[in-house]
Amino acid sequence: MAIVIQATNVHRGGGEALLCGLLDSLVGEETTVFADTRFNYGSERSDLKIVRVKPSLYSRFRVELSMKKRLQSDDILICFGNLPPLIANHPKTVLFLQNRYLVGKRRLILFKFPSNLRITLERMWFKYRLSSVSAIIVQTRTVADALFRYTGRSAIICPFLPLNESPRVSHPLPVYDFVYVASGEPHKNHKNLIEAWRILSLDSINPSLVLTLEEGSDGQLWEELLEVIEKFGLSITNRSEQGNVAELYRSSRALIYPSTFESLGLPLLEAQIHKLPILASELDFVRDSVSPDETFDPASPISIARAVRRFLKCEETPPAISSPREFVEVVRDIYTQ
Repeated sequence: MAIVIQATNVHRGGGEALLCGLLDSLVGEETTVFADTRFNYGSERSDLKIVRVKPSLYSRFRVELSMKKRLQSDDILICFGNLPPLIANHPKTVLFLQNRYLVGKRRLILFKFPSNLRITLERMWFKYRLSSVSAIIVQTRTVADALFRYTGRSAIICPFLPLNESPRVSHPLPVYDFVYVASGEPHKNHKNLIEAWRILSLDSINPSLVLTLEEGSDGQLWEELLEVIEKFGLSITNRSEQGNVAELYRSSRALIYPSTFESLGLPLLEAQIHKLPILASELDFVRDSVSPDETFDPASPISIARAVRRFLKCEETPPAISSPREFVEVVRDIYTQ
């Protein structure tokens, strides 16, 4: 019995980290993985065959045909890229679902047209071919509930994390106050995070923050953010080398996580392993995984800024309540100064 993994659309972020961890766990077992040409896995093993697939519709369609021919009756097929097989109807097919955009009618207005079209087509693919899988695994109760409401299918809840990093010992001199480990998709909410930092700067509060936006795919977003950062003199830097993310955890005081939409939120678990305080969105997916130290409304930059202030022990004092007469005096003062 061999394990065959279909992961042709996994090549970055948490999905790549989980896939690498999964392959590491299969040492000594006959394994074939159909992987994107951009997927980075350095180990060379005789028991592991990696079939590289170009990121194009034609190439992925061809690999579907190839996969159908390769599968033996006792093989286990793991669809690791959120989508069921397009062609194969294999009796031992497990779908690992991480993409919450596929289970529901969440609006795609923030996405550019190519991404919007891709997700729309993937939703059709997901729903049309879901009957070809015998089991579905998700990482949280929130995703399992969303799947059931959307399709009527139940799921096995099995979150996992590649535990290849030793827990951090408290850093004597952190380089950054906050770290946000995330790529640049709209739901990662970088713009509201930067706006929160601008609001903090109005009261001369300017904590340091490091981001992990990738130079290529997230380049345009970083340029937009950089305009605001430079205009207001914010202490925000970008480290695109996400491969060294463990060092960012070790050199930061806390994780801030303003994402609005996740199946798990891998950095939340990573931060917990590294014993970092966590400031995160007050949303179900966060509390599925961790108990954050501070929470906020991710749609409100003011709420994010206030959570940062609480963590830094520099909370704002609400304005004093005035009498009606004092209100009138304020109005008069506008025109007498």
